Amino acid sequence: MRGNPGLAAEPFGGTTVLLVDDEARLRDIVEMMLEDLGASVVVAGDGASALEIFRHRAGEVGAVMLDLRLRGLDGLGVLARLREIVPDVPVLITSGAVPDEEILAGIVSRGCSFIEKPFDVAGLGAALQAAIDGRPVVLRTS
Repeated sequence: MRGNPGLAAEPFGGTTVLLVDDEARLRDIVEMMLEDLGASVVVAGDGASALEIFRHRAGEVGAVMLDLRLRGLDGLGVLARLREIVPDVPVLITSGAVPDEEILAGIVSRGCSFIEKPFDVAGLGAALQAAIDGRPVVLRTS
């Protein structure tokens, strides 16, 4: 761990997270944060790549972290297709803009958690754990 006081040492050790974000700089930062939490990370820069990776590695992936506003196939479209492959895969959805209440309710009703960008490692860890535990949360930073 790179040093985040107050966090349990590598709470996601042994968990593989598929990280899907089309902004390379943000994806790199979040990848480092997930690694700080002990996760192994597989990255995809768009929805189509994420689905291809997931089809081949679904048995390894313990959770998916998915940007809501992807170019091309958006996050909700990717979510629907992921759930066709593995219906109960834990998903944490993220976005820089908080979606309206109807979209948030839809995210939660699908058993997913949501976290607003920007977030810190502690917030990411809490939201990811909630998604994995099947107790969806909505974490806003603004």
